[in-house]
Parts: sequence; C-alpha cells; structure tokens
Amino acid sequence: MATKYAKIGQALLAAAVIVAAAAQAWADDSVDVAAAKKEGKVVWYTSTPLETANKIVKAFEAETGIKVELFRTGGSAILRRFLQEHQAGRIAADVLTTSDPAATAALAVKGIFVPFKPANFDKVPQEAKAADGAYVAQRLNMITLYARTDRVAAADLPKTWSDLSQPKYKGQLVTTDPSYTALGLMTVATLSKKFGWDYYRKLRANDIMIVQGNQQVTDALKRGERLICAAGLDSYAADERRRDRQGGGRRQATVQ
Repeated sequence: MATKYAKIGQALLAAAVIVAAAAQAWADDSVDVAAAKKEGKVVWYTSTPLETANKIVKAFEAETGIKVELFRTGGSAILRRFLQEHQAGRIAADVLTTSDPAATAALAVKGIFVPFKPANFDKVPQEAKAADGAYVAQRLNMITLYARTDRVAAADLPKTWSDLSQPKYKGQLVTTDPSYTALGLMTVATLSKKFGWDYYRKLRANDIMIVQGNQQVTDALKRGERLICAAGLDSYAADERRRDRQGGGRRQATVQ
C-alpha cells in the first residue's frame, strides 16, 4: 500500500479464537493431536479472504492430517451466525475468525472462547491479543481506495476520503455492505464519526453501488460497472496488482 494511504486508511485486526463447548474444561496451550484426529475434523468459521483461507486449510490438513470444514462469509454474517448458535446452545464452530475486534473482545469477557496461546504468542503485539490467549490477531487489515487506472486518469483519482463526495465521481463508486462485512461496518462507523452522516448522503447522491463484500467490489471493477472502490480491503487491490503484472489483471491499483 502506498505510504500516503497507510496514514488515512483504517487499520483493523482480524481475530482468531477457539470456541468453548458448553461445560467442557480445557487446558491452556495443550494440543492433543490424537484426540483431534479421533474427532475427525475441525470446523472453521472465517471472514478471511477465500483464496487465503483455502491456503491455510490445505497447509493445516497437510501438517496435521485433520480435515477442515470451512464456512467462509463476511465478518458481520459470521458473528450473526455464531451468536445465533450460541443463543441456541448449539455451537457448530471450533475456530472463529472475524474482522470485528471490539465484538471479539466483548465475547471473550463473557468466557465464550477457550484461552490458547499458540507458538510465538509472545511475539504478537499486546494490542493484537488477549493477555490470556482468549483471542489473537490473524492479520492486519488496511482499508483503502483503489481504482481502474486504465479508465480513470491519474489527475482524476481521489486523494482523500472526502474527495469521494465530489459530484464528478457520480456513478463511479462501489463499496461493501456493512450488514455483511464487519470491515465495512467499522468503516462506516469511523467515517461517519469523522465527517458526519452528511458524508454518506453525498455518497448516496453520487449513486454509490453497494455490493455484498470485497470480492464483489473487485468483480464490479473488473466488469467496468464501477471504476473506484470507495473503501475496500487492501489485499484485494494487491491481488489485482499482482495479476496485472502477470498479464491477467485490469490495471486496478491502490490510489497513489
């Protein structure tokens, strides 16, 4: 990501937790591989980008021989499903990854998660984990602006978040649905606090397109339905830049 946008982008942590089964005692830091293999599988609920999640699954299965049942959706949707299962007393997930650190911390206080300190836990910054191991950050998310640079001239690229409210960007913007992705929800919360709700009224007047998640944002740009991502996950922009260098992308790039 460009240095300029490292300053104005949002830095958000995706936290991974191990879910406690009702009335079951666990020992911190213990890993009983034989018992895990006997269970046959581990169920992972995650908002991790699908390509990355699949790589993690393959690496885990190759190392442990334990099958992973993957459920991948947006961070907000992950939390809704998990909370519904918790309220019903029938939690299906063994491991949960969500992009809402505030919600994760609140659930940890309630004792829903199993404290577990993986290898190198001590190397993780204090701000990115619970001291007892109830949760630990999986990755750092950066929320940024990126665009189809083959369709938008360098001089016309937005330079700040507030630029997006300019009338010249009408019909060019796309962003995520905050009811689906926790990253989108926190982006709306942060920008509305900074600029007020009038900012989003202006984006609405600019006919901003709302799609499900970050993958759908990228897809809309690829198809040319919209030209500028008005707050998206930087890893998707990075993937498109990599594909572009390899000859298969659409010249999407983080705004410089």
